[in-house]
Amino acid sequence: MLTKTSGGFSFLPGGRHPFSNGVIALPGHRLVRVRLPAGTVMAEGMAAMAGWMRAHGYSPLALAGCELRSPVVMSFVDFAAFNATYIETLRANGFSAEGSFPITRSNLVPNFDVPMTNELFGFTVAVPDAAAPGGEFVVAGKPEVRDAPFGIVAEGDVSEAGLREKTAFIMDDLRQKVADLGGVWREITGVQVYTIHALDEVMAVMAEQGLASVGLTVFPSAPPVLGCDVEVDVRSVREERWLL
Repeated sequence: MLTKTSGGFSFLPGGRHPFSNGVIALPGHRLVRVRLPAGTVMAEGMAAMAGWMRAHGYSPLALAGCELRSPVVMSFVDFAAFNATYIETLRANGFSAEGSFPITRSNLVPNFDVPMTNELFGFTVAVPDAAAPGGEFVVAGKPEVRDAPFGIVAEGDVSEAGLREKTAFIMDDLRQKVADLGGVWREITGVQVYTIHALDEVMAVMAEQGLASVGLTVFPSAPPVLGCDVEVDVRSVREERWLL
């Protein structure tokens, strides 16, 4: 169920996850995505994020999304421990959960330039703009994990057929979430794919989903949880900046 916040966006609750499945800007707001310098440690990045938002007069409740990097692939138990650290770090920098964790998220474990610790790669903020119609969105990174019944799609199968099955499942899920948010699929401005495997089948599914003209940003990496091979996130954000 879509839930409205006082931060300028609505979100799809993530259930048992400490992040939402996606966010969409309310009328009178737009989303701004901000990239941090490479190698920014998560705690330092969140402090910088908080400072940037204060300097621009944005409420902490306007924080709509975080993009993370982790040093190792985790078991589900270790991932739960990481989530606890993530929440503590958010709260230590003045970002408290409103409702059911409205902030959306993506995470990955790079195959190259592996970080020594958890890092903040970027973040998204809902900013006031009286002329903005709303509707810009970010959907959380989605691996090939089925929630009900729980399981990994084509687990262990990285053949062409397996990668196609995984990617098709992910893209169908993302498309449904965009619809649930009230977003428009054809207005996607960015697609990020996280995998260490061949992209032929991934690209084929993207083309079938009408995203060939958008293109892909590919990060050679693994999803953060053991057993997963592909993760994808999508966004419709027209303003992107660097926090230098």
